[in-house]
Amino acid sequence: GSCVPSTVVGGGDCAGVYQGDGTSCDTTKCPQPTGACCFTDGSCDSPLSQDDCDAAGGLYQGDGTGCDTVDCALPNGACCFADGSCTEVTADECRDAGGAYQGDDTACGGICPQPGACCLPDGSCVQAAEVGGADCVGAYQGDDTSCDTAVCPQPSGACCFIDGSCATLTAEDCTGAGGMYQGDDTTCGSCPQPGACCLPDGSCVQGAEVGGADCDGSYQGDDTDCGTIECPQPTGACCLDDGTCEDTTQDDCAGLYRGDGSTCDMTECPEPGACCFDDGSCADLTETACEEQGGVFQGTDVACGNVFCAQPGCPADLNLDGDVGFFDLVFMLGSWGECDGACLGDIDGDGMIGFFDLTYLLAEWGACTTGACCFDDGRCEDATLEQCEAAGGIYQGDETDCDDVECPEPVAGGVKSGS
Repeated sequence: GSCVPSTVVGGGDCAGVYQGDGTSCDTTKCPQPTGACCFTDGSCDSPLSQDDCDAAGGLYQGDGTGCDTVDCALPNGACCFADGSCTEVTADECRDAGGAYQGDDTACGGICPQPGACCLPDGSCVQAAEVGGADCVGAYQGDDTSCDTAVCPQPSGACCFIDGSCATLTAEDCTGAGGMYQGDDTTCGSCPQPGACCLPDGSCVQGAEVGGADCDGSYQGDDTDCGTIECPQPTGACCLDDGTCEDTTQDDCAGLYRGDGSTCDMTECPEPGACCFDDGSCADLTETACEEQGGVFQGTDVACGNVFCAQPGCPADLNLDGDVGFFDLVFMLGSWGECDGACLGDIDGDGMIGFFDLTYLLAEWGACTTGACCFDDGRCEDATLEQCEAAGGIYQGDETDCDDVECPEPVAGGVKSGS
């Protein structure tokens, strides 16, 4: 269909169709060769020139070809889908199916990318279902990756240890370190602390382990403190001064504590006896208690009702002459027997002048012990206790001397001088 000028009149050198002498290629339109034209929908048209085929959007199959001799079927290629699957179809079919066409004459074998590993926020891994990871709700590790080889970052949180300390670790590391994982994204500051441990002796020590596994007594619970805990105190037998016994704590024992764990049923307490004091009083006490209180022990199994303690002063000097003698004895014998209230001669105060009174009088026979006696007017005289009190003085004690005591200043007009 091309045109070339002939150099010989008559066209003897023309290898085609001579257009005549005097014609020019510029003005001559040569007939074009035709052939089959294939279109994208697989149809065929013939005969068409190449220009007409191109203009119609077809694919020219060559001069002299016909639709009966060419194959206009569209080429296939690999078509990849989001799930990594593949099929070999035409480009249009691939597009219509939502796939990605890989090119004419490509094959599926290994050409399509596969969905990769997806690391979830909790550190686990799942295989994505879509290439590109559009369905991954975590961190997509890339196409063709696998959970078998992917290393997903693990979340961390507070890890509490038995001693109350804390570290921020992953759950796996926490378990491996012997701790207790508190949960993802938790922070230290809420770990329980070892509590107070009450020992059998009543003392308290702070535990070293949460839960109290190291406590050799009674664990008071996590987060407790010896500063606020009152541990129960041990009890034991307590021997009282009067010879009785009670089971109580050492702090509450008002006598002799016999040790933690002891009991009154298994303890023999010292027997009490009469204990005489300087003021003439008597109390039933153990020998140790009597001596500690400054008394004189009269012996075990001797009750105060069966002993007469020495009285202060000279109570047997019934006539107040400074001596215990004949006249005192006569008066006592003359008053022998019961008497109403306080009566002269009832030295032991039992409401009767009897044997104990007589025995005491005879034991005190002779001169009475005297001491300094001070009066309101400033005077001082030596006298017995009874003489001093009968005269309205203040007795300064047995065997005191007026030269050694300082009596009150004399009273003038009812008012002490110097006031």
